[in-house]
Amino acid sequence: LQGKIAELHKKAGAASVEARSEMQKALQDLERKKNEVRTQLDDVSQSTSSGWSKLKENLNRTLDDLKQSYNETVSKLP
Repeated sequence: LQGKIAELHKKAGAASVEARSEMQKALQDLERKKNEVRTQLDDVSQSTSSGWSKLKENLNRTLDDLKQSYNETVSKLP
């Protein structure tokens, strides 16, 4: 998804002023969600076996949210 988000940044630069503004907001949200996923992945290495199940649920939920946000952003592209 990181590569796909980078592609969206390029497309945002080529968009009209109005569309660019909308895309920038969506891209900021995607970047925030991507960073949440990265933080949770970093936590995996420090997780105990008992905490793994909860961490896995949270990570899957956050990753699903990131994917959904990406798909919504792409669907709004001209």
